[in-house]
Amino acid sequence: MKKTISLLAACALLLTSCGGVDNPSGGGGNGSGKTVRELKCTTGEAADIKENSAVLKGSVFLKTDKAASGTAWFYFGTDQATLTTKGEKINAGTFSSKDYTETTVNFSATLSGLTPNTTFYYVLAASADGKESTGNVVSFKTAGASTPSEPGEADSELVDLGLSVKWRAWNLGATKPEDAGDYYAWGEIAPKNRYQMDTYKWSDATFETLKKYNATDGLTKLAAADDAAAAKLGGKYRMPTADEFKDLREKCTWTFGKVNDVEGYTVTAANGNSIFLPLCGMRYEDQNLHKDYGLYWSSNVDPSYFHALSLSLHDGEVKEYDIQRFVGFTIRPVSD
Repeated sequence: MKKTISLLAACALLLTSCGGVDNPSGGGGNGSGKTVRELKCTTGEAADIKENSAVLKGSVFLKTDKAASGTAWFYFGTDQATLTTKGEKINAGTFSSKDYTETTVNFSATLSGLTPNTTFYYVLAASADGKESTGNVVSFKTAGASTPSEPGEADSELVDLGLSVKWRAWNLGATKPEDAGDYYAWGEIAPKNRYQMDTYKWSDATFETLKKYNATDGLTKLAAADDAAAAKLGGKYRMPTADEFKDLREKCTWTFGKVNDVEGYTVTAANGNSIFLPLCGMRYEDQNLHKDYGLYWSSNVDPSYFHALSLSLHDGEVKEYDIQRFVGFTIRPVSD
């Protein structure tokens, strides 16, 4: 599911009044009788579907005896079975009606930073004065990414530091070395709005155990299908292992500085080649935190399984760091 997913919500309100006083903020008005007689959501077909973006659409029908108001949202994700329980909840907007009216509200949400060639599911839901409605589930597939047969072989893409792998010159989702790029939970292949255990792909319904990369399956390294760099770039690209980060730490010279006013570390190899790793912070809940840190995922899980291993850059210290898998870190791809 840019950088972080960017949301643009819009609604068009069509009212057919049967009399009464306009009181959208009254939450039900005065007098007797029902407030909301009928509330129905209809999920529309997605529009403007591209490689990394799409527009979600839907409408809410509201029939009231009294002035009423409510909120609408989209559930969005790649797993239809858990869409309304673990999918992204994307705020679509609010709506209101007058006394004795039938109201139709059209909503749309524009998402970007999506993974190419991926099937997504979404559904519109709404709530008004205690009544809730969830519409029909709709799916769409993003366009496939166009990648060269041997991606990353150009000098502008990969840097040979004389180590076991070549390092990409910029982060996943970035277009230049100083850009943060996108943020990912460990083992997920798309950015999202909110990073927490209840939105994490590999947590179970109780958010207390893990569905994959756990003590039961014994998997300690990401499969290609769960590796964001491999999924988005194809070819020989992938996320670095913890050992490859160790080589980078121990066999290169690290110099703190700025590139185009962005703080970070220039990593210089014995052969004179270098890469720049910007300080990008992390994503937790819907916030960007610890912006004076550089935090980069490896493809390895910590022995605890609930944590994964990463590279941490802060205040002159370059080290391995383990943290909960659901938080959002940046990724610097490598190529064999």
